[in-house]
Amino acid sequence: MFTNHPKLGEDLTQDHINFLATFAKSCRKSIVEMVTNAQSGHPGGSLSTIDYLTVLYTLILGQTGEKLVVSNGHISPAVYSVLGEMGYVDKKEAVENFRQLGSKFEGHITRHVDGVDFGTGPLGVGVSVGAAFALAEKMKKTDRKAYCVMGDGEVQEGQVHEMIHFARHYDLNNLILFVDYNKVQLTASIEETLKIDIQKVFEAGHWHVINVNGHDYQSLWNAISEAHEITCKPVVLIGDTIMGQGVEYMQREGEELRSTWHGKAPAPEEIQADIDNLTPTEEEEKMLEEFRNHLEWKPTPAQFPKLLSKVEGIDEGSPIVYEADEKTDCRTAYGKALLDLANHNKEVLALTADLQGSVMTKFVASDLPDQYIECGIAEQHMVSCAGGLSLSGFVPFCSTFGAFLTSRPKDQARVNDI
Repeated sequence: MFTNHPKLGEDLTQDHINFLATFAKSCRKSIVEMVTNAQSGHPGGSLSTIDYLTVLYTLILGQTGEKLVVSNGHISPAVYSVLGEMGYVDKKEAVENFRQLGSKFEGHITRHVDGVDFGTGPLGVGVSVGAAFALAEKMKKTDRKAYCVMGDGEVQEGQVHEMIHFARHYDLNNLILFVDYNKVQLTASIEETLKIDIQKVFEAGHWHVINVNGHDYQSLWNAISEAHEITCKPVVLIGDTIMGQGVEYMQREGEELRSTWHGKAPAPEEIQADIDNLTPTEEEEKMLEEFRNHLEWKPTPAQFPKLLSKVEGIDEGSPIVYEADEKTDCRTAYGKALLDLANHNKEVLALTADLQGSVMTKFVASDLPDQYIECGIAEQHMVSCAGGLSLSGFVPFCSTFGAFLTSRPKDQARVNDI
């Protein structure tokens, strides 16, 4: 398998399926150990998402290095377990230091962990960054995809709806989003908490919708393959999953749509049978090690500036000088300065939320339309989108009224910085 990965559209062999099941089993063991050691964390969604993450990382991302945003950042045990199994982080360190003071393995993922492309926590934010990653690839004229994972209850967030329309408007046919549809959120089931028809939400936004068994490896591979064939729309995979899948007593509660294990850690004495059942055999460990030895891509550590400093490689141009008797207003001066920067630097982008005439991004929109991004009346999405574009090598300027930018997307700006 490891020298002959399946091609998109091909059926998985039994060897592939056995490997995926072994990989996911080992990840489930790590998930249970993490939350038990910490006596804190979110095992339910981590266990329901792990089969998709297993397929995505082992068969796609480990070969291509394409970007993934896990928008429901509280499923950090799932992310850390996969990164550990891939050999990107020290699995033992992740298990023993999860949610410990001073540890980089926080309860919600951050870019301090190698292999995490964007740190998330507040729901609804990460999907906008995923869309930005997809847009960045299109602007660079690559054929690379951008992937995103989110929870089902997360679809209730308003920012998600901002992203849905943005992705369709910009024809982000290279964006593949997976919704972990385990039908349970923190308080209770989705049906009890706030009814929402996820399929219709995305269909209304003109996305291509694929419903898939989120625990069947062949079905997941078929869905990913189909998503790669879609050339006219963004794609959402709605994965039918069970909260707590793979750990008997958690799965039983999930099947009954109870939120018991959304954010609850089992007691140490409860998990021994789970650890025994989920521990790979010696032969399986050799198979996992062989896989790690054939990975074609490994992440590079994220870079964090110590202090605010000039953006490297930007041509500032010459100052625009106004004579003493020449009258102008601040927003026009800003708009012309931004246009000058954009003229000198193709990576400079002007983003606005339906205010190009008010904040004078209209100069860039008119003269350099490829460097202008209209986000519509969606300030929260705009700021998160800017974060994703910045991490993709662009220099985005978000322009709107001061009262809007200092209040409505404050959380999005905070998340961009972690």
